[in-house]
Amino acid sequence: MALKTTYQDDVYTGNRKYNMTSNGDGTVSLVDQTEYSQVGDTFSSADINAQNTAINLNTEKNRSTSFTLAAASWGTAETVNSRTVYTQTISVNEISEPHPEWGLLSATGTIPSEAEEEAFCTLVALTVDSNLNVMKVYANEVPTIDIVICVKGVK
Repeated sequence: MALKTTYQDDVYTGNRKYNMTSNGDGTVSLVDQTEYSQVGDTFSSADINAQNTAINLNTEKNRSTSFTLAAASWGTAETVNSRTVYTQTISVNEISEPHPEWGLLSATGTIPSEAEEEAFCTLVALTVDSNLNVMKVYANEVPTIDIVICVKGVK
């Protein structure tokens, strides 16, 4: 959904002008009598609700979490699309995207080491099942160290 990006302000000279009308119940009503060269747009609850919905969706897509792919947890070799790969399956409940972005994090919280980068380079794919609760990672060879990956698109 595209949000409106062409809002305009009221344009007038001087101050706004109002007529005050007395109501039968002792209250008054104000009637705008300003002469406008341009009548601006109203920003309503529908506009702010649309903005907040878009912000919430964007925030959800950009939220991330990390997973550790333990060196000892890689499965036995299997053939996928005529390639021999090793897999690691992780039960997850925080994935919100069927095709999340993912990347390498350092286990120490600093810049990834050369060994971590080499191990990460063995990874070839990450898939999420249709229920968004099982993530499967594929590698060309079994990494010899744990790999911490960051997955973007989580609840």
